[in-house]
Amino acid sequence: MKHASLRSNAGFSLVELIVAMAIIGILAAFATVQYFKLTERSVTTEALEWMHSVSGAQDRHRARYGVFHIGAITNNTFDVGLTHAVFSPLNRFTVGPVVAVGSSWGISVFRSPPCPFVYGCYTLTYNGLSRKFTCSNSACTQDLIQQ
Repeated sequence: MKHASLRSNAGFSLVELIVAMAIIGILAAFATVQYFKLTERSVTTEALEWMHSVSGAQDRHRARYGVFHIGAITNNTFDVGLTHAVFSPLNRFTVGPVVAVGSSWGISVFRSPPCPFVYGCYTLTYNGLSRKFTCSNSACTQDLIQQ
């Protein structure tokens, strides 16, 4: 009799342990998704800031030469060094050339593989006329671009 009362107070049952592990697993899954969204937002913000810097350099280029620069961006394109070396350490974006958009210009950066599972590979585009950013993925537009 004495032995049975000690056994019931000895610890948690197997069912209680499985339920606790299931709860921890569900919480960890939500936390992982939020973590990847947060890290991708920081990477995207860096790309958007770079494209915003290109916009300022384009304004200065047009004021100086009367036209926007169209084509690849090199070290000598603008009055400041805006090569895509900003992205080289991260290896996360490929920079496209500056293209003509009507009487204005535009530039795109492409998310390089490995792509995040939340958004996949996407393209960020800046339109110099409207001065707005767009994303090729609707989830990317909602979560990563804050205008």
